[in-house]
Amino acid sequence: MGNTPADQFLDAFNEIETWLQGTLQEDKTTGFAQLVRQQASRTTGPVRTHKDDLLEFADLRNAIVHSERAGGEVIADPRSEVVEKISHIRDAIIDPPSVIPGFGGDVTTVREDTPLSRVVRKMQERNYSQVPVEENGQIRGLLTANTIARWAGANVEQDASGEILLTDETTISSVQSHAEREENYKFLDREATLFDAAEAFQVEPDDYGPIDAALITENGRPDESLLGIITMADLPAIYEAL
Repeated sequence: MGNTPADQFLDAFNEIETWLQGTLQEDKTTGFAQLVRQQASRTTGPVRTHKDDLLEFADLRNAIVHSERAGGEVIADPRSEVVEKISHIRDAIIDPPSVIPGFGGDVTTVREDTPLSRVVRKMQERNYSQVPVEENGQIRGLLTANTIARWAGANVEQDASGEILLTDETTISSVQSHAEREENYKFLDREATLFDAAEAFQVEPDDYGPIDAALITENGRPDESLLGIITMADLPAIYEAL
């Protein structure tokens, strides 16, 4: 094909259609819109995220291929921003961006017997709001600034002066009992996509609330080394990339 905007649009459209046919094991008799709806109903991911755009692309594709031609060329071309959008969606569907390397890197962890005073200082210096708790090579929990605040509120009257004194006797294990819930984090494997990461923070009807962090390991298991961490503060950048 040529390299007009219409050609670029149709190339991207056909690549998406071929991918959907292969994934759903459907032949060419199944319409594009049906393929999109079918895939979007089965799983989360780029097709569900961009469902409305894909259905509009189906109408545009029909208008292009069925339009009258002058000298073998289509009379009207899609706008450049439409070509850019379908190209972006094609890439997201066929080769979705992974959490690694974008969110990979060294992750600071603490042990259950680590003094809270030391951790609070480190969180303040590095502007952290969550720190994974690791013991014997396994992730045991996630310490959050909110948990520390709840602990402080429960212990504010213990000091005669009305001040909270952080001593080395106050350890992470004693503070963790004030967490709003135990399951405030999820694991992702290194092959997880940004769509998987965004989904991890979605709240289901029976959930207490969104998680505080997604922890990345090789296979998404708590007994593996941490490869990276994603927090709610990272979500705007993730949604922009999607």
